[in-house]
Amino acid sequence: MLQTLGKNKCPECGTTRISMDYLRGETFCEKCGLVLSDSVIDEGADWRAYSSEEEQEKNRTGEPLTMLMHDKGLTTDIDYINKDYYGARLTNRARSQMARLRRWQYRCRVSNSSERNLVLGLQEIKRMGTTLGVPEDIIKTAAYYHRKAVDKRLIVGRSTLSIASASLYAACRKYNYPRTLDEIASVSGLNRSGSQGRKEVAHSFRVLRHHLSFDVNIPKAMDYLGRFCSKLNVDDECARGARNIVETIENTELSIGKSPVSVAAAAIYIAAKYLKKKVKQKHIADVAGITEVTIRNRYKDIENKIDIRKILAISQNT
Repeated sequence: MLQTLGKNKCPECGTTRISMDYLRGETFCEKCGLVLSDSVIDEGADWRAYSSEEEQEKNRTGEPLTMLMHDKGLTTDIDYINKDYYGARLTNRARSQMARLRRWQYRCRVSNSSERNLVLGLQEIKRMGTTLGVPEDIIKTAAYYHRKAVDKRLIVGRSTLSIASASLYAACRKYNYPRTLDEIASVSGLNRSGSQGRKEVAHSFRVLRHHLSFDVNIPKAMDYLGRFCSKLNVDDECARGARNIVETIENTELSIGKSPVSVAAAAIYIAAKYLKKKVKQKHIADVAGITEVTIRNRYKDIENKIDIRKILAISQNT
């Protein structure tokens, strides 16, 4: 990239046709070719683009913004390692000064109750998402939902944990990532008395969906089947049979009004029973987070409505 400066004169030929080559870092004369300087620093912006929008706007420099921090990563942090640039320990006076700087920096970054709630909520979303193995893109979407909830003051009168948990559940629903309300509530710290945590998350999810108006996908039994089979360590034959049973159920009226988790668990139990695989009903219930009675009820409904042996025979031939 070349740029004509036209300010200085060439000491060799006296012309003012001085140009700068940013690729080589040189300032040279266009007429005689004399290199005036070979160590020019480019003081312009770093036009690195990570998306098509940034490529068009050309206005981004530095580290990318992140929704997982309340200030989107625009501020700096003072490290807690009390050492200087050369690795030497700080004096007592310098340590006290750094402690005061850290305290005032935190006060400047988090100055009111809304920002404190946002910081707590984003920390909890990241913790819960990491515990459940949720991908980072979904965690960032959950952070975006929680940020919108704080901006609209939906958190007033409600638990920060419940709003954060509902935001994570909404993001999982949006991207068809199978996580149940019970799983979200179990890692949120809201399960203080039975199903109370699940009810809080469900209520907060309905509040978010009503006020934020985001689209979520309806979960299906097939979304949970692969994860349940993996946790139960069932073989390919049993997993293939359960998959065919779920596909048949979803094409009939049996899935209407039934929990997709219970349908997936019952399909695994049926396939294991007919194929004589050693998979206990209690283990399936524990993995799915439901009771054995629910599995038996789904099992009776499915067995009375479809020909299970025919479906399993087709799965064995494929």
